[in-house]
Amino acid sequence: MQTRPLYVYGSLMFPKILLGIIGRIPLMQPAVLRGYNRMKMKNDLYPSVVSSQSNKNSVAGFLLYGLTETEIAQLDDFEGDFFQRELVNCKIHRGEEKSWTYVIKPKYQSLLSNLQWDPSRMRAEIEKVFFLEAS
Repeated sequence: MQTRPLYVYGSLMFPKILLGIIGRIPLMQPAVLRGYNRMKMKNDLYPSVVSSQSNKNSVAGFLLYGLTETEIAQLDDFEGDFFQRELVNCKIHRGEEKSWTYVIKPKYQSLLSNLQWDPSRMRAEIEKVFFLEAS
């Protein structure tokens, strides 16, 4: 069992994506990552969090609990070479919790746009893909 939860803020917030990668939906708890911005990748639907140098900025997401080492490896593969896992502190209803999250590697930060990422666009794309597969 993975001892620390995984904080997710992009495509991994969507249960259908998790089902497609690890075959189940783990326990999910709302959480906030302070001191970061969630930026859209250039020419892509995916985001990354980047340090904002200010605790006034924050990113809403979820903590995933109970992931196995195999599931973490599957998620690492899904995130690919552009991202690395880092430890962060997330705010939850009962305080703070240290967790892993995926951040873009420094050598790929030039792939980020100056735009905040919009989860509703990703949700629409996911629904379109799953609707087409079900047809």
